[in-house]
Amino acid sequence: MSCSPPGLIPELGAEVVTLCSGTRDPDNMRRAHPGNLTDDAWTDLRRTLDALLAAAGEAGVRLGIEPEPGNVVRDANRAAQLLAT
Repeated sequence: MSCSPPGLIPELGAEVVTLCSGTRDPDNMRRAHPGNLTDDAWTDLRRTLDALLAAAGEAGVRLGIEPEPGNVVRDANRAAQLLAT
């Protein structure tokens, strides 16, 4: 994570932290990759997100993920699936 730990975010005056759901492309974080569609990519995202959700809850901040075509959460359907889980 390239920002402050979630516990420090409120000190910066922020209520929401935005995240990138990532890509399996090793050379370009903005480029779609077939590996983004795998169960492993989804599992990795969830495992990471679960830890971040706990920390964000303790810090009193919300997490947001904007769907990006080149990422694991690539569209509104995948975002809805993530919210549902």
